[in-house]
Amino acid sequence: MKSIMEEASSVAKAIENAWLRAQKPSEFRVKIFQESEKNFFGFSKKSAKIAFFFEDSRPEYHTKPRFKQAEKPVQKEHPQKKPLQRPELKQPVKAKKSITPIWSDELVQAAKDWISNTLQLMGFDNIAFKTDVNRNNLIIKFEHKITESDEKERRLFSSFAHLILITLRSKYRVNMMRARVILKS
Repeated sequence: MKSIMEEASSVAKAIENAWLRAQKPSEFRVKIFQESEKNFFGFSKKSAKIAFFFEDSRPEYHTKPRFKQAEKPVQKEHPQKKPLQRPELKQPVKAKKSITPIWSDELVQAAKDWISNTLQLMGFDNIAFKTDVNRNNLIIKFEHKITESDEKERRLFSSFAHLILITLRSKYRVNMMRARVILKS
């Protein structure tokens, strides 16, 4: 006599699963160790546990492993084939990285126009500024302070820098990831 332990959400499901695992024997017995319990909402709190006893007319049921391990293919050596040899390089080859400037003349002019228009809308027509490009940075230097408070000016410059980058990115469809705008007074 052979047996299988099975656990499921109900006794009927546990019996059915065990019957299928035992390859559908015609005669069997079931011993219930624990019945399933459900909570108020109908979900299982405890699962049902059973033992499934059966007679197997096929002697190979327990002698075969459930899962066979795949056999590794044997690699044959070919004596006529030689291993590949790498050609020797005289000097290491280095890839040249072309650095393209982020701030083209067109982008700098667009940033200048944006600042001029914004200052005009704010009523600060008389404030002059200069621009300079240093690697990935566009530096904008104002000749006079725009506001009386340093804190207000810092917030204003931070907002200007962010808005300039967003405007240029959407207008020209360029990657401005490494680009920075620095405003000074």
